[in-house]
Amino acid sequence: MGSVFESIKRRRSVREFGPRAIENGKLHIILESARLAPSSSNSQTWHFIVVRRPETITGLAEAVPFGPRSVNRWIESAPLIIAACAKPEPILHRMGQIVDKDYHRIDVAIAVEHMVLTATDLGVDSCIVGWFSRRKAKRILKLPASMEVVLLLILGYRREQYQLPARQRRKLKDIVSFESYGTQEGAEEEGHPKDERLQQKPDADR
Repeated sequence: MGSVFESIKRRRSVREFGPRAIENGKLHIILESARLAPSSSNSQTWHFIVVRRPETITGLAEAVPFGPRSVNRWIESAPLIIAACAKPEPILHRMGQIVDKDYHRIDVAIAVEHMVLTATDLGVDSCIVGWFSRRKAKRILKLPASMEVVLLLILGYRREQYQLPARQRRKLKDIVSFESYGTQEGAEEEGHPKDERLQQKPDADR
């Protein structure tokens, strides 16, 4: 298994999958990485539904909020979806509203990224999907009223000859400030030395 930073650099959003199934051993490790993720007050309000049945995958692919269903049609090529769900913890949810934070959704997003990086490390491709109707997905997955689908994680192995688009990323200096917004001067003097790894140009994505 490689370093976390190497997995971050290698991770790509793949939208065309071949028929190869994901091995149970790899799936277990991916799910275990979500279980180990941090959560607000250790609330662990998440629940992950593994979807393998083609008819359910098709249903989720078609569960767009509005517009043509074809926008998510590529999802049907995937052998597996993990629906990342959450049941908001009442007290934390009310506290979160005071500071305009949906902690259960933030927690699920962190857990999903754990799974994405673990999948990358295991050679499994992925794509995080948020463009879907939560109401439709909830009905398809038969969730209780108290739960919601936060994200869909599409997993599989990319189709042979699949061409990844060129990765477009803003430069580090354009997204990082020191001590206050827009401040770059004196970064190294203030104890923020440049890291050569961050200067490497990644080879790809979204």
